[in-house]
Amino acid sequence: MRRNLFLLLGILCFFSGSPVFADLPVVHIAVIEDGPAMRYGGIAELKAEILDLTKNEFDVRFPETLHFSGSWDVKEIGRQVERALTNPVTDIVIAAGVISSHLLCHRDNLQKPAIASLVIDANLQNLPESQGSSGVRNLNYIKSFQNFDRDMEAFGRMVPFKRLALIGDETIVAGLPDLAERTKSAGKKFGVEIDFIAATSRASHVLASLPESVDAVFITPLMRFSHDEFALLIQGLEEKKLPSFSLWGRDEVERGILAGMAPSERINRLSRRISLHVQQILLGRDAGSLSVAFHPDMDFTVNMETARRIGVYPDWDILLDADLIHEDPHPIGRPLAINGAVQAALSANLEIRLAEREEAIRKALARSQRSPLRPQGLFSLEGRVTDSKNAASSMGRQPEEEIWAEVMLRQILFSEKKRSVADVADIELKTQQVMRRQVELDIAESAALAFLDVLRAGRLVQIRKDDLDLSRANLERAENRREVGYAGPSEVYRWQSRLASARKALLEARSLLRQAETGLNLILNRPLDQPVFLSDTRLSDPLFFVSDPRIRWFSENPGRMGVFHDFVVAEARDQAPELERVELAMEAARRGILAARRSWYLPDLLAEGGMRQRLLSQGKGSGAAEIELMPGVPPIRLPESEDFGWQVGIKASYPLITGGARPAALDEGLERLESLRTRRLQIAEGLEARMRVSLHRTTASWPGIRLSADAAAAASKNLELVTDAYERGLVSAMELLDAQHASLVAEQMSATSVYDFLKDLMAVQRLLGNVDFSATLEARDAMFERLKRHFEDSGMDLPLVSAGGGEE
Repeated sequence: MRRNLFLLLGILCFFSGSPVFADLPVVHIAVIEDGPAMRYGGIAELKAEILDLTKNEFDVRFPETLHFSGSWDVKEIGRQVERALTNPVTDIVIAAGVISSHLLCHRDNLQKPAIASLVIDANLQNLPESQGSSGVRNLNYIKSFQNFDRDMEAFGRMVPFKRLALIGDETIVAGLPDLAERTKSAGKKFGVEIDFIAATSRASHVLASLPESVDAVFITPLMRFSHDEFALLIQGLEEKKLPSFSLWGRDEVERGILAGMAPSERINRLSRRISLHVQQILLGRDAGSLSVAFHPDMDFTVNMETARRIGVYPDWDILLDADLIHEDPHPIGRPLAINGAVQAALSANLEIRLAEREEAIRKALARSQRSPLRPQGLFSLEGRVTDSKNAASSMGRQPEEEIWAEVMLRQILFSEKKRSVADVADIELKTQQVMRRQVELDIAESAALAFLDVLRAGRLVQIRKDDLDLSRANLERAENRREVGYAGPSEVYRWQSRLASARKALLEARSLLRQAETGLNLILNRPLDQPVFLSDTRLSDPLFFVSDPRIRWFSENPGRMGVFHDFVVAEARDQAPELERVELAMEAARRGILAARRSWYLPDLLAEGGMRQRLLSQGKGSGAAEIELMPGVPPIRLPESEDFGWQVGIKASYPLITGGARPAALDEGLERLESLRTRRLQIAEGLEARMRVSLHRTTASWPGIRLSADAAAAASKNLELVTDAYERGLVSAMELLDAQHASLVAEQMSATSVYDFLKDLMAVQRLLGNVDFSATLEARDAMFERLKRHFEDSGMDLPLVSAGGGEE
């Protein structure tokens, strides 16, 4: 019943644009927490995600009366779960705590959709699972912490240990006793003895409870720890030289935990996943059929600063595999060139596959629309039974029982309307083929731009790493200056601050790189978290037409540049699939106009013929009939009806009165054609504007490469001079900071200028229809011949330009 209700609500939302359905369906969601959390949070983010995702479909509300907290007491948490489920206002229940999620998953006969968002380990908690979902009506849970065995294996690869302290919230340890026993059993598979340490909100209590023989520490989410207490816990573990592993993952590793295997921004990703599940439930899907998997980018993250402080040195396998904070990992992977990326996108991109399927649909539709103009055959078999009285009185014309077989053939000799429909279907097929070519060009451009974005982001990461190394070196210089009396503690603090900022900037740069790689993987239809390793792209690469030296003469001064721009715009118009689609639409409109005009004087002609054969005739009324006139006079025998017959005919039909349909159809076609003419002008102007804007951008970004390189070289030389002077105590830290910042900015501009120009160039090549780098040398030579003729037609003296770029 509830599923049907939500399905009905979803249908109502579909018609929400109508005044009748102006008000969105109201949905009340209950949220259950185990208790107030000092860290992590996430409730506000979760609500915001759900509201943002469903704002156009449902009026989702989170009333305070449906916000339940168990105050970190197992029994109280159970009571709050019961209250949330039995509240008549509640439509959906979300458990936002480990205990509440566990209790929710083990309830029988859920009457309302429920989502358990925090699951430590589905296997250890003995949760139901069937084909990737819970398989239980109204129950969905999310494997938010993946797999304990996987974490143990990853931690064990980095640090060998025999006795592990697992620190967990006191309520979780008490509320999930089976989990504790199952975890201990799981530890035995790795030859590890596990001690559970119950924690509340004090680091000192946890540190005092650690056995002396513990080799390592595994930290589960400690919701009641404040940031300060968590920092004290990290400090205490470092003093004890204990390697630590965070179940929560990267966020805690960045705070000082040695390692973790979980994504960054866990809260945001988990909130997005929950909001998607809420939307699916509201649209009518059973919660028990939703996926329980949670597969964000899972990175084994290592804090190398912590490793150095506690004396742990990962082996090379870890260094190669892990995401190292404060130190770059060594990437491994096959290089991918820009043309290879474009070709891979053209082969695998889902949007192109969809365009291919649409083309196949249009091809089938064109055949279907053409079929009425071809011969049509019909075979029919008819059996008939007539009551005996009427059969007897039919004089042999209607037997009591008979069976007829009939074959009919029909051929439209002429039908302007059907011919027009078939012709328009053929034109629409051509339009779809052009549309596919346009999609291919767009995807090729997107792939090239995404490729350049990854290169650009990778170069910025390297610049940030160099800046971080330089900041470390300058911090060391500042400490040396303080030791010799040239500087005070404030100067060291300033460089420490600069170093922290550089580290943060490096993390952000790496994040941008991962985002760019994800974007490229999406276009290439590869796993989104697959590592991407690219070969760099140079301006001299023959893939780019700008690498041809013959192009230089045509753009050496503003006069030539203007003529060159006109030529490129004309080429773009000739190659543009957008204009070709409009031309085909105009062709279809003209065909419709022709059909509308012919409908005034051309009839439809139809040839039709058939044969009938009686297969059975029996009972009364069958055979020849006899009529007795008077006694003694021989009866008159009527002829029998024929068992076989045929007919052939031609039919001409012409509508005399159509209620104004014919002039209306003609007017519609004429107006449509005029609209398409205007549309063609609009698209042509837009294409010209796009091309000229792209050309103007290349005009600025091309010389910007040399200028930014000069600026970077000058800034680097200035930095060398200022650094030398700083070491000798001749300049202040502020001057060195300014020089370092200027060098950083100049290096960034120099590094990105090449990629910015190539991105501008991609826009030009897209409009020229060669963004897939498939143009042959012959095609390029032909383009230069057209370019020469264009210059000659423009009245410009054209010297002989050799393939080497010089004048002959």
